[in-house]
Amino acid sequence: MTSQCQQCGEPAQTTLCKNCAKHMRRQASSLAKTIPELRALAERKAHIGERCGGVRGGEPGLPVSVHWLEVYEEAARLMLRLAGCVDLKWMLLPVEGWRPAYRAICRSWSRVVCSPSAGELADRLDRMLRRIDRLSTPSDGRVTVVQCPDCSTSLAVPQGMRDGWCPECGERLDLDMLVSGRLDAACRAVMTCSPAEAADWLTDRAGLRTTRKQVSNWLARGRLSKARRLGHGVWEFNQAELIEVRNRA
Repeated sequence: MTSQCQQCGEPAQTTLCKNCAKHMRRQASSLAKTIPELRALAERKAHIGERCGGVRGGEPGLPVSVHWLEVYEEAARLMLRLAGCVDLKWMLLPVEGWRPAYRAICRSWSRVVCSPSAGELADRLDRMLRRIDRLSTPSDGRVTVVQCPDCSTSLAVPQGMRDGWCPECGERLDLDMLVSGRLDAACRAVMTCSPAEAADWLTDRAGLRTTRKQVSNWLARGRLSKARRLGHGVWEFNQAELIEVRNRA
């Protein structure tokens, strides 16, 4: 008996028509390739900025992202749910069991596409992959460098990252609080540098992308009233004022 495909509404011999079943299989394969990348994103360490001296002689690394761990676990659980169409036991596994679950899906694909839940699972696969694609679109790369309060490791916190773990000591960190504290400290600080170096500080340390030309224009227009010229191309800048003016730009 011919029924309607749960995805497109076309006539189908099973829960999904041939075209939608092929699409779903491609999506399942894409998810299998993506899940390890999600885990790597959560645990990655990055090198940002110029190499400098220090205890470890390297640049600040990124905190382990709680957010990406959650996305990884959600994607792995979806793979386990797909395998549940073959045998319910797969749904009882921890998220680390997604690889054998995917192999079971490949061995018994016909049971997946004939499942009464095939249409719903195909929708979930599409939504999951679209979400991952949106989340992994590169941002503008703005970071604020903070220190882990437990082990003093320097961490480059991307804009919008709210919590995470220190990659060195494993301490759970409130990144919102650390970034706010880092920027508050700037309110009491001054620095002696050129406009280009002030722009680099705003970009790399305060997480506010700025160019040398912008800083020079602020000086020429009197917008940096607390800045004092010390010599040819050298100024004393109030860091809080730099941040305030940049936020209004």
